[in-house]
Amino acid sequence: MDFHPLNILYYNMFGIYFKDMECEKEKFVKFVKQNYHTFSSLPGSQHIASKSSQLNLLEVLHVFKPNIVLDWGSGIGTLIQLYCHVNARLIVAVEKNEWCRSQFISNIKTTHNVILKEELPSNFNFDFVVIDDEISLKSILSLISQESFPKVIFVEGWRNRTVAKLSFIILVHGLSANFTRGRSRSQEFELAEKEKSGAHFVLLKENSVDSLISWLKRCSKTHEFREFRNFLMQNLGLFRLLRLLNFNARSRRALRLKPKIRVQYWRRED
Repeated sequence: MDFHPLNILYYNMFGIYFKDMECEKEKFVKFVKQNYHTFSSLPGSQHIASKSSQLNLLEVLHVFKPNIVLDWGSGIGTLIQLYCHVNARLIVAVEKNEWCRSQFISNIKTTHNVILKEELPSNFNFDFVVIDDEISLKSILSLISQESFPKVIFVEGWRNRTVAKLSFIILVHGLSANFTRGRSRSQEFELAEKEKSGAHFVLLKENSVDSLISWLKRCSKTHEFREFRNFLMQNLGLFRLLRLLNFNARSRRALRLKPKIRVQYWRRED
């Protein structure tokens, strides 16, 4: 293992808890199955987090034991019980959709430590953030710019564009981050196909050199260059231009490769 400070953090955290995790694994799987079963039968359940993603999140929660959690894009409240399972002191749920908020209120019975908001509040220092909806650049900046920035940011589902934006902003703010893409837990849940499994960043304050090194290590995993290219094509009208250039290049290449037909003229013999 490369003993970069972030890897030492991971080794300490997961090394200490790994055996405990194995012992608790069956309990985690059972808990996630029950939670998924409960919410999958409710209205609006077509977009809830997969079982694999919930299990990955629960394991990370148990490692870091968060104090104040931000649940961005709470939907109908699927993930709230996971935060309660690790005894989070305060859960701030943000959901912009009015119908989802009404379902959230009816689904979540214990609300003594849960606050439901329509917009991101500015008076909390979150140490654990879960993103399960589109999030603006401004909102990401406000989270990363906190004096006490989050220790962990978990991105539910695939959300490659969100992952790419987060990774680049973390670099710009001089932070280091260890990035992990969650694996599908098909074996634990006896699934025939792979599921969306989430991904997470573990943040650490270091110098600018270490921040750059950590970015170079993760940028291939976060697909930032591909997402930046897609953003340019979709938002700056370059898609047609690139297609045109590509077509012209293919046309020129086809002309160069076109076989030449040699015509020979024979003198007629008298």
